[in-house]
Amino acid sequence: MRSFKSWLITVLFSLNVFICVGQVSESTTKEITITFERSEYGLIFTDIVVQDEKVKAMIDFGDPHKLQLSSTVIEKLGLETEPAGYKVADLFGNSWEVDQGIAEYVMIGDHRMQDMKFTSQSGEMETVSEQIETTFNAVVGWGFFKDYFTEIDYANSEFRLTETADASRGELFSIPFSAETGQLIIEGVLNTNPVKFIIDTGSPVSVIDPSVKKFTDSEEITLTLGDQEVKVNVYQQDLSVLSDLDVVGILGGNFLEMWKIVINPADQTLHFKEKSD
Repeated sequence: MRSFKSWLITVLFSLNVFICVGQVSESTTKEITITFERSEYGLIFTDIVVQDEKVKAMIDFGDPHKLQLSSTVIEKLGLETEPAGYKVADLFGNSWEVDQGIAEYVMIGDHRMQDMKFTSQSGEMETVSEQIETTFNAVVGWGFFKDYFTEIDYANSEFRLTETADASRGELFSIPFSAETGQLIIEGVLNTNPVKFIIDTGSPVSVIDPSVKKFTDSEEITLTLGDQEVKVNVYQQDLSVLSDLDVVGILGGNFLEMWKIVINPADQTLHFKEKSD
């Protein structure tokens, strides 16, 4: 098994952060509870059902689509696809043509959706499965969560999605976010300088571009979010492909697990609560 540092550098972002033109949109109407499990390296997965087939899915806020399916499961289920008319690219500059199709029904958490649209990049998910030593055949992306009040609860391995806000928020602090580009982006202050970070469940750790600070291995930084100072351990990663977004870092699982976080799409605010024991 490869070392964690080697895996981080060569694999971590081969799937999960996309710059794309266009994304799938579809309305849903019910409260949804999604339980998940963590892999050895901290990636999070849940089981979904695609036309009676149980499928392991990564939960990845770095992916702006609602649902991705692998070439393997598309072939197994005999699903039809057609070119979507755009490409996606990862942090290393690799790009893929995107296909799209419709599944007769999909179950995510405890919610069933009829005629659900999906996207696919030929063979790409199978490659990532080999790299992270975990076989998965779907990705539930930010596009699925973006229209819900979404509570992220790493302590209890659960996402809870509702159509209305929880009146008893009890937050420790709150900060605005932007999602216009298809990613969940927040602003903070690092060493008196304003900075932007992507929030990404598809990254088990947090990373920062060497243009901000150079170090070896990992280092703890103090990031000011709103009126709150937050200490988070980060690794170094070249994020130059995100320069058009002015993003210098990605906050992953080691950041998200520090609180219970509620995403409010109505006023585009993140509310940070005390996490459950």
